[in-house]
Parts: sequence; structure tokens; C-alpha cells
Amino acid sequence: LHYTRIAAAGYTHPEDSVFPPLYPWLMRVLGGLFGGTHAAHLAAGIFISNAALLGLLILLHQVGSDVLGAAHAPRLLVYFALFPTAFFLFAPYTESLFLLLTLSSLWLAFRHNRFAGAGVLGLLAALTRLTGWVLVVPLAYHFWRRHLGQGRWKIDPVGSWNPRLMGQATAVLLPGIGLLLVLLYRAWLGLPP
Repeated sequence: LHYTRIAAAGYTHPEDSVFPPLYPWLMRVLGGLFGGTHAAHLAAGIFISNAALLGLLILLHQVGSDVLGAAHAPRLLVYFALFPTAFFLFAPYTESLFLLLTLSSLWLAFRHNRFAGAGVLGLLAALTRLTGWVLVVPLAYHFWRRHLGQGRWKIDPVGSWNPRLMGQATAVLLPGIGLLLVLLYRAWLGLPP
């Protein structure tokens, strides 16, 4: 109910201020296409969660195939979908969208070394749930291993960095910037700290 209220009226109630904005914004946009009523926002939330869950299951199968082997990936999906708390993934909550954004961010960084895309997805994860800022840690670690840790402790001189590498290093920090954006947005709205 908090998400539908935020989608309909924004952050007008102080108790709603603990919920990050991305999921209610998506509900507002999609629910607005169907009239903007409470039922439309609720249906939009269910649709967003289930679409994100479908994307998550597809990506989880791909990751499971890469890590565990193609024979074990279907079992991974069954265990994931039948876990006792998996009903939160189908409900209009942020869990499926957050897990999709988080897994996508890590997959882009660790599997494809695309730090800019991983950082943007991490930023979106932090705008979905405040704990998304923690993605800075694995992204920074992988960036360090890939570009600075050639050998056990070797660090290239910063002067040898090119603009592309500097952009990737900055992109690693985007999940943390997402948290700061949420806090600044709350302050701008005059919400309690």
C-alpha cells in the first residue's frame, strides 16, 4: 500500500519516506497509462514485479549455466522459485526488480567487464533499495583486479590511465551515488532524515 500511495500522491506521508523512488515511479508511469487509480497502480506493480522476475529467471539461468553448467541451471531455477520466501518475487514489492538489477550489474562487470553498464544498473538498484549501494564493493574489487592488480599487489601509476579507464573507475562508484541521490531527493522534498 505504501508503494501505491507513493505512486498516486508522491511522498506526502512521512512514513512513506523510507521507500526509495524507482519502483513507485515505474508504478506511477505504468499505472498512469491505465487511469492512475489505486487498482491501476497495484496492477502496474504486479506487472513490473512479474516482468522483472521473468527477466531475473532468464538471467539466472544464463549465469547458472555459465557457473554450474547447463545441466544444473534448471534445478537452480526450481530451487530459487520454490524457496519459501519466493512469493515476495511475485508480489508488488521491489525484490524482483532489485535482484534483476543487482544480478545484471554483477554479470556485466564480472562476465563482460562492462563497468559503465554495471555502474548504471547498480545506480538503478540503489534507487530501488537503499542496500544497492553495497554493489560498489564487488564492482570496485573486480575493477581493481582487472586493471590495477596485475600481479598480486601491483598498481599502475595513475598517470598512465586513459580517459576510458577513468570513466570505468568512476562508473564503479555509481551505486554509491544512487544512495546519495536518494538522500538528496529526500532532503529536497523536506522529508525527515
